[in-house]
Amino acid sequence: MLAEAEDFPHLLQALDQVVRKRGGTALRWRFDRMATVCHPPSGRVLPAFAAVAKYYPLTELLVEFPQVSDPLPETSLILP
Repeated sequence: MLAEAEDFPHLLQALDQVVRKRGGTALRWRFDRMATVCHPPSGRVLPAFAAVAKYYPLTELLVEFPQVSDPLPETSLILP
């Protein structure tokens, strides 16, 4: 479990704590279709979370379909 709740402030606080404890972040983050990260039906990253991703030195933010026996393709946001 990453955060006590899945709302945006709790998710952001938990992500920041993990990144700071680990001494930095990976260049690539991967999420399932959480409503705090993206619009679940389309997989499009929400503007508020895109701003968070740009704050950290990410090069790519992946939003994946939930894991099933035959996985579907993932959507990806390449950050400048």
